Parts: sequence; structure tokens; C-alpha cells
Amino acid sequence: MKNIDYAEKIQKAINEDPEIRDKSHISVSAEKKGLVKGDEIHLIGKVSNAGDKKRALDIALKNSAENMNVVDELIVVEEKV
Repeated sequence: MKNIDYAEKIQKAINEDPEIRDKSHISVSAEKKGLVKGDEIHLIGKVSNAGDKKRALDIALKNSAENMNVVDELIVVEEKV
């Protein structure tokens, strides 16, 4: 499977997950780093709570290849009350 396929699979899993509220603010991308560093999956965006961030990261880790690194670039922005 190509890196872009993993990114699309992870994005789809995040979009379909009923536990994540801010799915429209999460993007998944893949970067090819080469044989030595390994390829990377990047989670990019903003979520309103740490639970959404953790769930998205868990989905990415579960759906990426063994030799891929998952880079968490999600920012938690607390909702103002």
C-alpha cells in the first residue's frame, strides 16, 4: 500500500468515527522520508478537546504501517464558555 493510501484510509476512519466531534478540522497527510528515517503520517489541525486529539492519534497509529511514524500536529483549542 502506498503512503497516500494510508493517509486516505486514516482520514476516512477519522471522518467516520462517531466519537470525534471536530473531524472537519483534522487533516491527514503522508510524507516519504526514505529508507533510513521511515515514512510519516501527519495529523494536522485544531480540535476542541484532548479526547478528540487522542482518538484521532489512536486511529492513525492503528491504521498506519509498522514502519511509519505518526506525527501529531493537532492543536487543542479549548472552547470558550
